[in-house]
Amino acid sequence: MAGQFCQGITIQKLPENCIVNAITPVFAGIDSLDAQLNGSLRASWLAGTTSGKDPIRYEVYIKEGASLVAGDFIAANRIPISPGVLSVDIFTLADQTTLLVYGKTYAVGVRAVDAMGYESGNLQFLTEVSNGVLPDYMNAIANSLSAAASSIAGGAGQQMSLQVNETTMSIDADGVI
Repeated sequence: MAGQFCQGITIQKLPENCIVNAITPVFAGIDSLDAQLNGSLRASWLAGTTSGKDPIRYEVYIKEGASLVAGDFIAANRIPISPGVLSVDIFTLADQTTLLVYGKTYAVGVRAVDAMGYESGNLQFLTEVSNGVLPDYMNAIANSLSAAASSIAGGAGQQMSLQVNETTMSIDADGVI
């Protein structure tokens, strides 16, 4: 690469694409968090910007409780989101198997990450109480158990129960208890 000569010193110029950008995306964080009737929490945010490399993708962090501190923005609480998506319905914790529980409070935060992997450091979070109805598959289980109650032999006193997360449903020959 040709350099410039300046008072006996050669100065090398770097091509622009070789300059390392260590600037994190500019991102305000989560904008809204609303409980949905299907038991999910809908998180929304405004698009971030970067002087680095596009695209920007978003990572949602969720934790049970009323706060989300710097130490909670970790992989164990993270749900990755595709680039360009600006809202998501959350049904589970980050492990994708633990359903949100009716009546519990959850803290949710969002961070932006550019294509170079630089993450915004905002600590913005919102809290919401999950208040929806049971998910469809749980309603199907409840209906099946109610139908099974009619086939329990022996009348009153014969019971069966099902526990999902912290919700227990017991059925006897007379119906749902």
